Amino acid sequence: MKTVTKTVTSTNDIAQVAESLASEVDAIYVPTDNTIASGLATLIPVADAYNIPVFPAVDTMVEEGGLATIGLNQYALGTQTGAVAADILAGADPATYPVQYATGIQLVINRAKADQLGITIPDDIAQNAIFVGEGE
Repeated sequence: MKTVTKTVTSTNDIAQVAESLASEVDAIYVPTDNTIASGLATLIPVADAYNIPVFPAVDTMVEEGGLATIGLNQYALGTQTGAVAADILAGADPATYPVQYATGIQLVINRAKADQLGITIPDDIAQNAIFVGEGE
């Protein structure tokens, strides 16, 4: 596997960078990044035009047009963070509070995007996935 790295400094860069990537890659990975999250609606149509799947780091981006992720559930992360904040506000010492790790890691697949890309999800993967997209 060859990795190609590109940088965007603002949402204005996304379309141009996506066009540049399209001729070099078979898939696009999108990390948890506010700039890309804000400009995902620009990235997805470019990737779609080249039949390139986008794999984002979080579930909400799959709902917005990415193909799939094994990643954080933003709602679960917020709930977990809120519980920690409540403990600290109730008097728990932040200096000795146990390190927390994200829970709610899940496989999320956009079925409509998989269909659009001509990708069949094997049964053994589908049985462990949460599906989003049209008709879900």
